[in-house]
Amino acid sequence: MGIFGLFSSKKYGYSEDELEQIVYNADQGNKTAAAMVGEMFRRGMSSEEHNAVRRKAYGPRAEMGDPDAQYWMGLLSSKSPADSFKWYSLAAEQGHVASMKSLALGYCSATNEEGSTMLGFGYDPKKEVYWLTKAAEAGDADAMCTLALNYTIGEGVEKDLEECRKWYARAADLGYPKAYLGMAELHKMSPYYDREKAICYLKKAAEKSDVDTVVSAAQSLGMMYGGCYVFGGEPYSGADPHEALYWLCQAYIVGDKPYYKEYIQKLCNATGLAIPDEQWKQWVVEARSRVI
Repeated sequence: MGIFGLFSSKKYGYSEDELEQIVYNADQGNKTAAAMVGEMFRRGMSSEEHNAVRRKAYGPRAEMGDPDAQYWMGLLSSKSPADSFKWYSLAAEQGHVASMKSLALGYCSATNEEGSTMLGFGYDPKKEVYWLTKAAEAGDADAMCTLALNYTIGEGVEKDLEECRKWYARAADLGYPKAYLGMAELHKMSPYYDREKAICYLKKAAEKSDVDTVVSAAQSLGMMYGGCYVFGGEPYSGADPHEALYWLCQAYIVGDKPYYKEYIQKLCNATGLAIPDEQWKQWVVEARSRVI
């Protein structure tokens, strides 16, 4: 019956060739095909079966030199680091940015549950930086931010805050929210210290982004405006309990972490501030609108 016997017309109503095309189209963003794949999952298709079809669909394309297909084969070969490395390398050499980032991830210090480097290529921070630089130079904002962090901590390169600033600034120019966080952190330290610029970047990061970025930006704003009220101490220049309360509430609503509630309670106890019900309802709406 072969590995595709499970996909006989008796089960899903599609031939092997049709299944390959449907799965391929779904991966390329076709909504109709994605809905068809979803229906197959509801009818009992497993992830293993799904990936078997993907390998059948992408394998010939990858062998013919299609970099996107080579990238997918790299993803599908995650249990075989050698095969994964081969496919990512072939795609990366053709300028495929996602493959460059995958190679960088494979060389970084992050580990999986077994304690091995994430993709099993072995820890090599210089090679990580090499591929991050390639991806960053190709215009990938996420790679720019990761590269900036490497320059901040000296991972695979010498510490260089000016290089760090350069890459965060380039990503920020592209409107990447995590770059705003990076620029804000730089403006909290010497030689770039500028409180107003840090606050400006944090507010940009909190405007529209993923949950983690919004929460991180809102918490930082809360502490910049009111850390003295939360942890005790004399109010400093620029301290503003009302702004602090607003931003800590934004962090609490989006992040839903108990310690944010504790911060809010401490701030209210120290300042005598309270949150009227109607105000809270408005803040909830604003917080939820921040998350993409």
